[in-house]
Parts: sequence; structure tokens; C-alpha cells
Amino acid sequence: MKAKKLIAKMQALLSKDERDIARQKKEIEKLLVALEAKEQHFRHKLELADTDVEREKLERKIAVCNAQRQKGGQALISLKED
Repeated sequence: MKAKKLIAKMQALLSKDERDIARQKKEIEKLLVALEAKEQHFRHKLELADTDVEREKLERKIAVCNAQRQKGGQALISLKED
């Protein structure tokens, strides 16, 4: 799945209150795993990047994936506490 779709799904899950909490937890956990895999993919591509433009683009993608993983992790913690 593309990074944009993963990020959009995470944002949608974090913004919806009416969803079933158990289902929401499962979906967030799956997305966290997928985002981590995507981040690792981008890190691998970063090692092979030839140009500065390509490196900057990959670094931004890594930062966005990392930020979404942190938000998702915090949301998952708060859901488990409730």
C-alpha cells in the first residue's frame, strides 16, 4: 500500500469517534506495522539514493511515516487505557 493511503487511513481512524473501539485498535495496530515497514523501505532506498533531491524527498517521507506512527501509537495507548 502506498504511504499516502496508509497515512490517510491513520488520520481517518484518529479522527473518528463513532467507530467500534476494538476494531479501531486492530486497524491502528495493522497500520502501525505497515507504516513501520514503509519507513524501513524508504530508509533502504535512502541508502541507495544518488541525488540530493532524492535524499530530501525520502527523508521527508521517513519523517511523515515516523510522525504518523507516533500519533498512532499514542492513540493506541489512550484507547487501551479507556
